[in-house]
Amino acid sequence: MQRLNYRVTVTLVLLLAGAQEAKAQAVSGTILGSVLDASGAAVPEVPVTIVNSETGLVRVVTTDSAGEYNAPSLPPGIYSVSAAQPGFKRVSLAGVRLNVDLKARVNLKLEVGEITESDLYLRYVLREVPPEQLHLLPERHIRCNPALAQYIVDAAFPPVRCDGAFAKQMLDAAFVAAEEARVTRGWRRLQEIPALGIPITEYPLPEVIAAWEEEGKRAR
Repeated sequence: MQRLNYRVTVTLVLLLAGAQEAKAQAVSGTILGSVLDASGAAVPEVPVTIVNSETGLVRVVTTDSAGEYNAPSLPPGIYSVSAAQPGFKRVSLAGVRLNVDLKARVNLKLEVGEITESDLYLRYVLREVPPEQLHLLPERHIRCNPALAQYIVDAAFPPVRCDGAFAKQMLDAAFVAAEEARVTRGWRRLQEIPALGIPITEYPLPEVIAAWEEEGKRAR
């Protein structure tokens, strides 16, 4: 008889625990989404802050390598979702309604905050983007182009890792050394531009400007 009572007690405990878990799952929801730059490239390791506008509850999650974030088990309510990353303008979206046992997808797009962080302008400085296309192409953060950013070697620029066939570890050492010198010079030039007060035609490296001028003479 005692054994039967024990089994009944254990069964009741398990049923109660299961009911409580199901109840907890039924009264929460999930906010998820992606963080991209202006070109549509994923931005990893971005802190995303989710705030319940009614209760003040704060949840901070981080985007993964694909730029995705996921915040489960949130109480229903009205939320604001924001993302901030060095080199980008802060972006925020308010009035996100989260209902019970549902998922609300909030995708955020970051814009480059300063010219010194722009991959587009770095490539322009390096003569990889012609002047006539400068205002036609989308901008993205330098770090969102690891194939180029990996060649920036400067104490003020945290190293960027590039994987795959274009990783500099896979390439000829002489080529890598030349690219590191060229791209690092371009990046340092980019950092100087805001303080120089020069027209956009003078942004590129001196040898780039000289090459464009020579091409212009030949064209005439």
